[in-house]
Amino acid sequence: MFYKNILKAEQMWEGEKKILSAIVKHKKVAVASGNSCGKDWIAGGLPLWWLTAYYPAKCVITAPTERQVKSIIWMELERHFQKAGGEKVLGGRLKTQEWFIEEDRFCVA
Repeated sequence: MFYKNILKAEQMWEGEKKILSAIVKHKKVAVASGNSCGKDWIAGGLPLWWLTAYYPAKCVITAPTERQVKSIIWMELERHFQKAGGEKVLGGRLKTQEWFIEEDRFCVA
């Protein structure tokens, strides 16, 4: 519901719904799929959900390369953040590769 109600996701394919459901139910989730399946789109929204759903909550975004973190995952996070209403709705302060809400609630890339 977070993706639909807060991030204003208009449509999700069944695979994306299954990934999000698995993340809520399990501590570890692995997704084996091809290109353009929505994995990066989901990954960009997860820190937003995590930090608004839990306290304390700290998130560190990693990927095999720095380019993937900056140009793909963080870019998706920024898009979700703005579409949701930015700091007015989600709180905190979004900077380049850092979203700081408070001392025990933040995300870094």
